[in-house]
Amino acid sequence: MRLEAGGHTPAECMRRVLCTLFSKPCALSLNWCGRNRDEKSSKKCGLKGMKISQVLFGVIRARFHTATTDVLEKAAMNWLRNARDLQGGRKVRGPRHSTPKGGDGQGPSGASTEGTEDDNSVDTSL
Repeated sequence: MRLEAGGHTPAECMRRVLCTLFSKPCALSLNWCGRNRDEKSSKKCGLKGMKISQVLFGVIRARFHTATTDVLEKAAMNWLRNARDLQGGRKVRGPRHSTPKGGDGQGPSGASTEGTEDDNSVDTSL
């Protein structure tokens, strides 16, 4: 079987390979070290200690000879951390900071957003 999941950087390749290998439910049962973040959920398995992580690193290093362990580990950790957003999960949870359409000139914290870089108007007065 040949896995075809490329990328232009080692980190991008790692994300694509992980997306191809693991389903969302499987990804949600994993983290990097195997430690549990909260007591409510069941204990998670650590990808770091699994043989498949060594295989992944070897495969990616075969294509990207300069890929460091640190870059690959961080890419895997970030992917696992954001696994709940896979397959439309972010859309289901909704936006992090919602503001009404049309806006009242107030950002999420209530501070005025006038004069920020998001402001598309140009001040032509001198």
